[in-house]
This record gives sequence, structure tokens and C-alpha cells, in this order.
Amino acid sequence: YFIFMSYLLKRYIRGQGPLVRNENNILTPSKIIFPSLPTNRLQQAVASVLIFIALLNFLMIAIMNTSLLNPGPKNLTVYYQNVQGLIPFSGLGNTQPSLNRTKICELNYHIHADKPDVILLNETWLKKSIRDHEVIEDTTYKIFRTDRSKMSHPGDPRNPKKFRQNGGGVLIAVRS
Repeated sequence: YFIFMSYLLKRYIRGQGPLVRNENNILTPSKIIFPSLPTNRLQQAVASVLIFIALLNFLMIAIMNTSLLNPGPKNLTVYYQNVQGLIPFSGLGNTQPSLNRTKICELNYHIHADKPDVILLNETWLKKSIRDHEVIEDTTYKIFRTDRSKMSHPGDPRNPKKFRQNGGGVLIAVRS
């Protein structure tokens, strides 16, 4: 569409603009698109179809522009952090570990100050025994998380020591 419109604009600037007319002083689509060639019915049809498609395309862009109908969120804010464990390293082996309060307080401070729409955390090192809102205290967030398990990270049957039971994990929180 833009190539076709730039072609017509170039012709108009060069003085061969859309005022090119046929023998009867009538402006025809074929004279706009094929100005130097003698026109026949096929060229008239092709020129008419090209102009019709260009106008139809313009109308479709102008009328049905989805970005105008659904502009999406104005300002979607995302907070991402690799937290390198919300549990102290020494407590990774425990089934009921305690959280690193310094990291939890700092994380919740940033969430309270910035109020992001989406929070993405990786390497959380969390366990099933820790509830979602112990990590993110703001209850306006819907929390989705996956902690490391044998299902998400199956062991290697040839080398059983290769499987790391602790670490990993992701957390996604979305403001509702």
C-alpha cells in the first residue's frame, strides 16, 4: 500500500501527477498507473483493481485498526529479580525452613513502593511448607509458583547424586 502510494506521490511531484488524462480529457485509472503506455481494457481493469485495493486497504486500516479499538494497558509495570534464595543457604535441607527475613522485607518494600502489575522471581528456593503470602505479603496479588521437585527436575537414574533436591523455583505474582 505504501509503495503504491509513494509511486503516485512521486509521479505527482515530477509533474506527471494524477492530472494525466486520456484523449477525451478524462482522467482514467490506467493513465494514473500506466501514463506512457497506450491503454487497453486489460490495463484499465488492472489499474481500477489496484486503486480499489489501495482504497479498500486504507479504509480497513482506518476503520478497523485494532490498536485504536483495544489500546491495551496504559502502563504495565513488571518487576523482575533473581532472588538467589529466599531461604538461607544453611536451611535448604530442612523440610520446614525459615525465610530470610532481610530479603523478604526488602522484596516487600520494593513491591509496596513501586506497586508493579506483574512480579517475576526466579531462584526462589522455596518449599511446599511456605505459604504464598509469607513471601509477598500484599494480598492484592494472585501468586503462581513452582518449587523444585522430583517431578519438575527428575533425577538421572545412572547418577543418583546428580539430582539437586534444593534450590530452583519460580514465582509469578499478578495484581488482581
